Amino acid sequence: MRKILVLLMSITSVFAFGQEVISNGGSSLSNGEYTIDFTIGEPVIETVQNDGKMLTQGYHQPTLAIIEVKQIDENFSAALFPNPATSFLNVELEAFDGVSFQLQDVNGKIIEQQGINQKVTSINVKSLDRGVYMLKLVDENDNKLKSYKFLKH
Repeated sequence: MRKILVLLMSITSVFAFGQEVISNGGSSLSNGEYTIDFTIGEPVIETVQNDGKMLTQGYHQPTLAIIEVKQIDENFSAALFPNPATSFLNVELEAFDGVSFQLQDVNGKIIEQQGINQKVTSINVKSLDRGVYMLKLVDENDNKLKSYKFLKH
């Protein structure tokens, strides 16, 4: 009998509090014709569309828009050696026409930038502090072709 009573109370409490949302914020707004109630932190439940209007019940995210899609040449190949480097870092490219490099620190600050005009290019890294750096290879439109992480000893 006790188990049945506990089960009945559990089921009743689910129905009694089933529509309650515990959240960390929200509000209710009205302009006389429409009322909007919202909470922050509840998951997306459903999206309804009608006559160009959209209603999402639950968590509201800002509108997503694709700004740009960049095609990266998958056949572009480069070799970076030696890694770790002490004095010079060599970049070997099969096709170097219109390619330049950007040497960046871990914060993305460009330390050096230069065009590549031969199959093997040596970059002087003697003056760099010990640490991790990025070498970004870009085309003539500044589109990234490849990025490499290297260690300066």
